[in-house]
Amino acid sequence: MSFEKKKIRNKTLTLILLVFIVSCKKQEKKTIKKICNVSGSNVEISLLEDDNDKIYLSVKTDDSNLEKKNDLDEYGELNTIDVECGKESFKVIFIEEIGNSYQKIIHLFEKDSLSKFSIDKVYIQTSSRNELGLFYYSFPHLNLSNYNGILPQKDEYNEIYKFLGFQEYKTPNIEEYYEKIKKARNEKNTLSSISNEIVLAFIINNIDVSKGNLSKYNDIGYFLEQSGLYEEAVYILEVIIKEFPNRTVAYINLGDAYWGLGKKEEAKQAYKVYIEQMKAKNKENKIPSQVLERIS
Repeated sequence: MSFEKKKIRNKTLTLILLVFIVSCKKQEKKTIKKICNVSGSNVEISLLEDDNDKIYLSVKTDDSNLEKKNDLDEYGELNTIDVECGKESFKVIFIEEIGNSYQKIIHLFEKDSLSKFSIDKVYIQTSSRNELGLFYYSFPHLNLSNYNGILPQKDEYNEIYKFLGFQEYKTPNIEEYYEKIKKARNEKNTLSSISNEIVLAFIINNIDVSKGNLSKYNDIGYFLEQSGLYEEAVYILEVIIKEFPNRTVAYINLGDAYWGLGKKEEAKQAYKVYIEQMKAKNKENKIPSQVLERIS
């Protein structure tokens, strides 16, 4: 999918990256606008604002004694700059709204094989009167210490989901995304890129889980679990169960996903609900022996 590149400038808002543990330099007084902690790591992320309305990203970590400031003048016309923390990951988010058009650019930092935070993907969410889209592109790993907010640009982005038709009173459906997941089942790198929490949250927020698409949502969760993407499978299966607590097969899929994560107590709870519902339907003889062994 080809995007028209937008050269983004800002006359009033500047983001400065500040990565540090110990600093002896005297700094201007800054107000905390947002703060979060990365679960599973001793890392604190915060957005700060100084008296000149400049915005700073502060990353406190144990990785090294480093203080780095980078002026990000390339980002402008922005309504919002935000940060969000996840499990061993965090996101720097740039949001632009012009009229009825909306664009969210997400820089996703995750722990790499050396337990260092790095980025190799950018996600782009778009919305307008008639269009809804989610795209991403990849590039070689960039360490947090070298990050200044400006990342490699590409003319061609990978399309995860695109919908056209709001003006024709159509509504987004799960079919296109389901087919992408099904096709990528044996390509784990691609599958993980199009099924992480950013993607699943976007899909679920824009395509409600309903009776009409319940089976496909459940299959997506199953495909993820079978591919070893257990966290992603748990994410979507928990949503299914919340909306449809009597969806029996979702419980065995959820139990398998938790078991894959080594969370055996959570797995057993899911298996027990599955067994109860199977018994209520007089299908006790169809319960897999593996499930019974795992709860014993």
